[in-house]
Amino acid sequence: MDSLRKLLVQDWCVLSQQLWEEWFADLEKDEQILAILRESIRFDLSSVQTRYVTESMLSVIRQGQADSLVVHVEGRRWLLLEELGKGAFGQVWLASPCEANVAPDDLAAIKIPLNEKALDLAPNEIDKLSRLPKCRYIAQFLGADIRRNLLITSFIDGPTLSQEISRCRRLSAATAVGVGLNIGEAISNIHKQGWIHKDVKPGNIILDQERQAVLVDFGFTGKPRLSNAEGTPQYIAPELYAGRTAPTPAADVFSLCATLYAASVGFPPFFMSCLSPHYSQDSRAQLDVLRFNSINQITSNRISRFRPDIPGELCDLIANGLLVNPTSRIPLRELMVGLRRLWNRLRLIEEMVAEAEVIERQLWLLVTALQRAVREVIYDPSYGHHERSNAESIGADLANIELLFRAVSGVRRDPEQWRSAGVDVQLVRDTIAMVDRLSNRKEYIHLFLSDSPLLSEQNREVLLPTLVPDTLAELRDLAYESLGLAHRWRDFVASYQATERSCEPEFNTLPTTVSAASSDRAPAASQKQNRSDTT
Repeated sequence: MDSLRKLLVQDWCVLSQQLWEEWFADLEKDEQILAILRESIRFDLSSVQTRYVTESMLSVIRQGQADSLVVHVEGRRWLLLEELGKGAFGQVWLASPCEANVAPDDLAAIKIPLNEKALDLAPNEIDKLSRLPKCRYIAQFLGADIRRNLLITSFIDGPTLSQEISRCRRLSAATAVGVGLNIGEAISNIHKQGWIHKDVKPGNIILDQERQAVLVDFGFTGKPRLSNAEGTPQYIAPELYAGRTAPTPAADVFSLCATLYAASVGFPPFFMSCLSPHYSQDSRAQLDVLRFNSINQITSNRISRFRPDIPGELCDLIANGLLVNPTSRIPLRELMVGLRRLWNRLRLIEEMVAEAEVIERQLWLLVTALQRAVREVIYDPSYGHHERSNAESIGADLANIELLFRAVSGVRRDPEQWRSAGVDVQLVRDTIAMVDRLSNRKEYIHLFLSDSPLLSEQNREVLLPTLVPDTLAELRDLAYESLGLAHRWRDFVASYQATERSCEPEFNTLPTTVSAASSDRAPAASQKQNRSDTT
């Protein structure tokens, strides 16, 4: 079955229709293979899942093993398409229902246990996931085979958070906050059932195409009870590490904050290798002490030392969630309130950066319009004579000035909001002052940029002496001042974009979270890498 991993089509989302049609045309020539497919798998080859018929699958069919490609669960037949991941406990396969007219949303992930430990965990995971209320940030339960311990959930097309951290080294503050809000809501739903997840970590979080974080793997989920340490050593709460204390909701808060720490800094709070049974008791004791001391030293200053660009509020929230004493740890509700407040601030910053980009662009257009007006009237009456007869060009100049007035209206925010976004408040004040001066001379600009007969060659010598020289000089000064302001706004926008790119190369905009859904972002490419840590 390992040969199934070598798919002819690596990613059906970006499959070239032309290449598919050519390949399928060749396949149709082999009537014997088609007959075997129809007889053994019994589904319409004209439907979408024919895209997944590969040479390796055909070889399995020729060997009379076609039934191994189909899983029967609750009266439905699922065709195994591709192994998504394989871990210590089991495999996860991409599957499609053996039905006609299958849509991409119908794809599913089937989890197959591989050993005794997985078989012990599977019934609990099936039970808990089937009873959880539907949540956008929890893998959706689609069905299960209790006898064979097969679990079917919705397929989430995207990388795990662990893979994303490895790819980007560390994520932006906005992405980390978005993950915290998403997974925090998922954990809240679990706690409402009286359960603890006990295994929140980057490997159990998948980022979908809309950059929403989805929590998966509920094998350890259950009611608080005293047991051996369950979970991943790098992310498990210290009170559970020795298995002497029953878990509480604070344990999931610790794991969530440890995950946010890893997303922000690039590595978990305790990043030594997992403790294996072959360690001696002395070695384990030494590692226990190291782990305890490592966690006990996590402070807001330690996080900001690794990431100076991370907001201090986020550092404080993470540090308060990683306190060794569970009773002193920040409650999940307070953590969510803090993340929501920080998210609103980050969203405001992005809106202000967008406003800054508009202001910069309009300032450059204003410089062009002012220079043209002053030069045409004062320095070179013949300059642009043919161009000025173009009504569209005249209208564009006037429209750009009106757009500037509207754009700069956004500058008149509370100065503290601009300061929180990293903008020099003096730059804001200078821009407002320049626009106020510009509005006082607005009528002259309209006169210079219009195709008015008042500025014809016959009237020019009569009217120019009557125009206030100071006004013309001021328009020229405004052009130079606008040029300087445009450069200063560009520097701010460029520095913000450089910071975002250094954290997250391919995703330098805010992700959608909880209630915000942005449809204008290009979907990320399908990343069905081997999710070795999801099972």
